[in-house]
Amino acid sequence: GCINETVATLVAHAAAERATDPETARTLKEIAADETRHAALAWRFVAWACRRDARIRTRIAKRALVVPNVADMSGYGILDRATLHDVVTRGFAEVVAPAVAALAKDEGRATTRSDAHA
Repeated sequence: GCINETVATLVAHAAAERATDPETARTLKEIAADETRHAALAWRFVAWACRRDARIRTRIAKRALVVPNVADMSGYGILDRATLHDVVTRGFAEVVAPAVAALAKDEGRATTRSDAHA
């Protein structure tokens, strides 16, 4: 939570700053604010856990001394540029474009998450 929500916060803020469509920018700002709250909650939880159990603080202190290889953050759930590009490209081709086409045809049904992965 601390790592991924913090990164999601940074990504959402960057996306909101770059969005040129006003509605998209407004929505991304709301998402960024939400992600900011998630990140803050994660950090507060870890701080609380550290106060309750010194072993957690010791473990975190040891981990903090090991700087992760920023070229490979996959172990922390952070995708590298090529993988992220592939996921976004495939997502648009396999999920977004068909969903938009279905809406345009007014097929009378909403695309669900299970439809998207079928």
